[in-house]
Formats: sequence, C-alpha cells, structure tokens
Amino acid sequence: MANSRFTRNRIAITAVIMLGGAIFLASGIPNLVATFLYVGVCQSLFPSTVSWDSHGAYVKCDGAIAGNAWPATPAAACQAMHLCANEATLTDAQSKTLAAQIAKTPGCPAL
Repeated sequence: MANSRFTRNRIAITAVIMLGGAIFLASGIPNLVATFLYVGVCQSLFPSTVSWDSHGAYVKCDGAIAGNAWPATPAAACQAMHLCANEATLTDAQSKTLAAQIAKTPGCPAL
C-alpha cells in the first residue's frame, strides 16, 4: 500500500514537472534568452556584424584603428573615431594612431 502511494506521488510530481517544462518551453522566454545570447556572442566574436550606429559599436574600434574599414563618408568616420576615443578602451599606441587618423580626416575636430 505504501509503495502504490509513493508511486502515485512520484507520477504526479513527474507530470507536474513535465507540464511546467512544456509551458515554459511554449512561452517566449527561451527564445528571448537565446536571442540575447546569440546577439551578444555574435557581436563580440564578429565585430563586423555590428553597425557603427549601434550601442555596441565600440567593439569595432580595434579593427578600425588597425586599418580596417571606418565608415565611408568623412563625417561618419569622424563620428565613429570620436566614439572610439570616448567609448573604447584603447592602448597608448591605439590612442596615438587614432589621433593621427582624426587629424587626417577632413573637417574632423581634434580630440
């Protein structure tokens, strides 16, 4: 008799857990969490996927200072360079290179 009660309780607990898991998976929460993780990982591993207009554009600064693509127009490049100067953590060498790049950009005020 005690075994059958234990078995019924175990079946009931398993059913509740499975139902709760199904409801959780059917909700949008796992998709939302996965989207945030994917975007965060994708942007940190592949800075080229980030737009210069986004909040995380500072991840592009290392590559841009090293000679990879700044935005095409001088005004947009100047804005991106100043974003890098203010938002990114730069080494002394990067700061000097960036200052030189800013000086070469037409109409871009110095830091």
